[in-house]
Amino acid sequence: MSTFNELVYQAPDDLTGSNLDYVRRAFGNLFGQFLNDDSTIELEQIGNSYLFHTGFDFEFLNSASIYDGDRAILEQIIEKVASWKVKNSIALAGAGLAHANYLKERGYIPSHATPFMVALVDSRFDDFQLREGLVAKRTETPEDCAINKKMLADTFGMAEQWVEILFKTSFGFPTTYRYMLYDNGIPVSSCLFITQGDFVGCFDVVTPVAHQRKGYGAELMKFMLKEQAAIGSRLIALQSSQAGQKLYRTLGFQVVEYQQQWKMSTV
Repeated sequence: MSTFNELVYQAPDDLTGSNLDYVRRAFGNLFGQFLNDDSTIELEQIGNSYLFHTGFDFEFLNSASIYDGDRAILEQIIEKVASWKVKNSIALAGAGLAHANYLKERGYIPSHATPFMVALVDSRFDDFQLREGLVAKRTETPEDCAINKKMLADTFGMAEQWVEILFKTSFGFPTTYRYMLYDNGIPVSSCLFITQGDFVGCFDVVTPVAHQRKGYGAELMKFMLKEQAAIGSRLIALQSSQAGQKLYRTLGFQVVEYQQQWKMSTV
């Protein structure tokens, strides 16, 4: 636990007055390493809050994570988000929770709370072996990419062209690890790990409904944690669904905060 505390709960040094500033910043900036002049995705930091904008008409792909209690910073973020003119969402956490009533006044409605979870990447899975019949493979071939994109589109209910652009943003970089799990040749689960230094963010963990409750998600995550330990990663963070908490806890993840999700009632 002491190592976990040293890595996660670092001393406050910024506007939020929270000792989670480091892990929030590291997670919020992961996609920044892929953005260039050709990117359709925008990532921006205002104060100690983070904006992620794709322009797609899908609220959680146009979001702001607000950790600042400063009203002036909130106003600046609200103005920026409004300029997108698409469905959007706002997450409040830490000092940002003070803005809940103000968001109501601006037409936002509460949606749910997202657990923000963090785990050490250590040796606990060094001896792990996938059970018989299972193979984990990095998504690299055009055929595997097509399968993975369809899996993500179907599971998240997203248009395939949106998945295509998101996929392209994080594909083909040495710091990204998009894997699929196959059971006797049938794709049953997938995930995306993005590294920056020794910090890792976990995204897009999906198992289609037809393959759920068979332990596939746990198998793939254990495999990935073993892989990350081998390359020297130290800390991994993710935003879990309520349903996914149980799985992640068994893998050593701890909830460090809940992020209150708000969505705009109208664009």
